[in-house]
Amino acid sequence: MTTGPAPRRTALLGQGVLLVALNVSWALVMARFGRGDIYWAVGLHALLVMAVVLALRGASLREIVAPRGRDILLGVGVGVFMTLATYPAYEAAGVLVPGLSTHVARLYRAASPQTPAIALAWTMVILTAEELLWRSAWIDVWTPRWGATAAAVSSVVAFAMTQLGSGSIIVALLACTCGAIWTGLRMYTGRVVPGLIAHAIWTPVVILIHPVV
Repeated sequence: MTTGPAPRRTALLGQGVLLVALNVSWALVMARFGRGDIYWAVGLHALLVMAVVLALRGASLREIVAPRGRDILLGVGVGVFMTLATYPAYEAAGVLVPGLSTHVARLYRAASPQTPAIALAWTMVILTAEELLWRSAWIDVWTPRWGATAAAVSSVVAFAMTQLGSGSIIVALLACTCGAIWTGLRMYTGRVVPGLIAHAIWTPVVILIHPVV
């Protein structure tokens, strides 16, 4: 059996193509935004994404997913800071962008869940899948071809572009901003856990528990 660089590059390219396909399918699912309970649609797709990523990258995930004390503290610190900073940042943005509050309120109504407890459970599934796809598998697969910096930047761009499926530039810009922070945590620590924890703090609070409007 040949296990040299060429077959490995071919295998990684095949994985990369599959990851791009998952991006496309995620964007298509996001197009259901505002058409009923979005959490079920995206949540079920997120389960599929996790299954594919685990099948492709299961062995390599063990090291970057294994928690360390400092990673947990960093994730909690960044998550709390992001959450607390969101509200004054939103108020400042509202002064600069007329009509922002109206548009954001419309987004919240479009994403309003029928059952908040179920939406919270799906949110945790969705954000876990997002971390495994964009902050783990995407970076690992494309780094050998593009280098770590380009892979990280493309991860942020891909994440934001996928959220454009919602039809909202605000959702995409928010994904770009938050995605850059969570990707930075992955690149700084070499692990997914800090970003996952920060993501798991910020998203439920800002989206479900204490909306900005």
